[in-house]
Amino acid sequence: MSTVRPCERDDLPGVAQLYIKSFNKPSIAGSTLANYLGDLHLGNPWYDPQNPSLVAEALDRRIVGFIGSVPMPLRLCGRPVRSVVGGNFMVDRDNKDPLVAARLLKSFLGGPHDLALTDTASSVAVKMWEGFGGELARYQSMRWVLPLMPLSLGVWFG
Repeated sequence: MSTVRPCERDDLPGVAQLYIKSFNKPSIAGSTLANYLGDLHLGNPWYDPQNPSLVAEALDRRIVGFIGSVPMPLRLCGRPVRSVVGGNFMVDRDNKDPLVAARLLKSFLGGPHDLALTDTASSVAVKMWEGFGGELARYQSMRWVLPLMPLSLGVWFG
């Protein structure tokens, strides 16, 4: 059984290797990716240790899961809203613990924030979010374009 805990800078090489394996990106240099993930999840200006990115660590100390947390300060009617954006949600497909993803997401959603959202969830992740009470903002997440002059639209995107 794996343990879910806050991600630390020393975890980043393992997180980078998990990313490369999970998303089939062998051409990405692990050290470059580890630096990027560190800047995004641990070094951003709004970093909040109360809403950390999380890792799942196996008994042999390997990183077998990760969910990134990027705080996004918002205001609603003049009042601050603590919100976080979850991303880079991944679990090692060779891991033998079937509940790693559920424990990671439950820990992430159980943080002290007022709002949690994501923008790149797979169909499996969407089902998990909905299972924990989340809602899919299907129409709000789409961009609609009504081309009045279709040929000019093709030139514009061309």
